[in-house]
Amino acid sequence: LQDGTKVKIRSMLESVWYEKLGNDVIRDVDIKTRFIWLFDPKMQGEPDIKQYTAEHMNENIEVKRCPYTTLQYEPSGYQLDDRDQIVLHTTLVNVARTRLFNNIGDRIYLVETTGQMSVIPA
Repeated sequence: LQDGTKVKIRSMLESVWYEKLGNDVIRDVDIKTRFIWLFDPKMQGEPDIKQYTAEHMNENIEVKRCPYTTLQYEPSGYQLDDRDQIVLHTTLVNVARTRLFNNIGDRIYLVETTGQMSVIPA
């Protein structure tokens, strides 16, 4: 982010369920998106142990659209038991910076992403 904070976003395939319908295979997937933050020390504040609601965080947005530069794009790829591959693509859409801090004094950001899944047959 332009304020010196860095974030890495990774979508991970947690589980896959199969259902065979004739010659077709239907998959149901559980995907989790994780964020790894490296906070710029100048953006830290007083630690706060409060548990904030989504409404409270939205009311305390300081910068609605934080400028950022994508440094690296890397999809997540998985090979399934049937040798098909699943590729997860995650795109950062927006980052908003709040006036709030977590329990160790790191700034709280609100992140919006989109995702797409591709299946590559064996």
